[in-house]
Amino acid sequence: MAAPFVIADAHQDVAWACLKDGRDFATPTPDKALTLPAWQAGGVRLACTTLFSADQGDAIKARAHAMKQCEFYDRLVAANPGAIARATRQRDLDDLAAPGPVRMVHLMEGADAIDGADELPEWKARGVVAVGPVWNTANRYGGGNDSSRGLTPDGFALVRMCGMERIAVDLSHLNPTAFDEALDAAMGPVYASHSNARALCRHRRNLTDEQLKKVGAAGGVVGVVFYAAFLQDDAAGPSSIEMVCRHLTHIGRLIGFERVCLGTDLDGGFDHTRGVEGIPTCAELPVLADALRERRFTDDTIAGILGDNLRRFVRDLLPE
Repeated sequence: MAAPFVIADAHQDVAWACLKDGRDFATPTPDKALTLPAWQAGGVRLACTTLFSADQGDAIKARAHAMKQCEFYDRLVAANPGAIARATRQRDLDDLAAPGPVRMVHLMEGADAIDGADELPEWKARGVVAVGPVWNTANRYGGGNDSSRGLTPDGFALVRMCGMERIAVDLSHLNPTAFDEALDAAMGPVYASHSNARALCRHRRNLTDEQLKKVGAAGGVVGVVFYAAFLQDDAAGPSSIEMVCRHLTHIGRLIGFERVCLGTDLDGGFDHTRGVEGIPTCAELPVLADALRERRFTDDTIAGILGDNLRRFVRDLLPE
């Protein structure tokens, strides 16, 4: 294995997975991809951990479930002093290679828990630095991947307010119409936390080359997902590290390797049998460095992809 690199991940479903399974994140759990020991073993230094409640059926339940996840993260930080801490200021992300806790920020995957754009400051105070307006299914803010519906008036207001609050808009789950509308309406940072290249895998969740170029032109980053169905067509089991490298390479050649990062989506509803062979948990993420070196990537480029590109993007979202 190569010398350690700092790992930063744009999309990890920690609270949702732990609450669903009733498990302690700090305890080793061999069949789960995300645990504190795996973070530490893999050199994870920045994790964008999700608030996901788009599966709750209505706004009241969604808000309650998102709050429960916030409380889970509060307990996680309190129970693991020195090991986990929220990043609240830019200086917290100045040097991830230095000794210290794993830094955590929150991403809301689907804004179902938000009753209106005016609630965004409340969620920002709870550690939310990015919001995806819609998950797969349509909500009050617009259409997801299962429809062609664009943003609603509430969706436009949410996107504009994100810019005013310096909260990034996550484009990953938006259909093409809503994707373009969100880009046009955005008054601040945009990115795709977990989206692969449709040129390599035709899944509707992946982004076309034109969409990828738009994210890059807007100054965003794109996180490559480890779900096999997003990595290769007709995936019947786990995909390969080679396919991860192919997506990283394709996206990097389109928009610049400084705009590519990891957005693994680990524990986001799939296990190692539908993930990436050789990377059953985040402890094995450093093997990507060797795979990229074999493809003649420089150490500086590898360091960017594995951690520094996302670190810079998230740092710019935080107050000084």
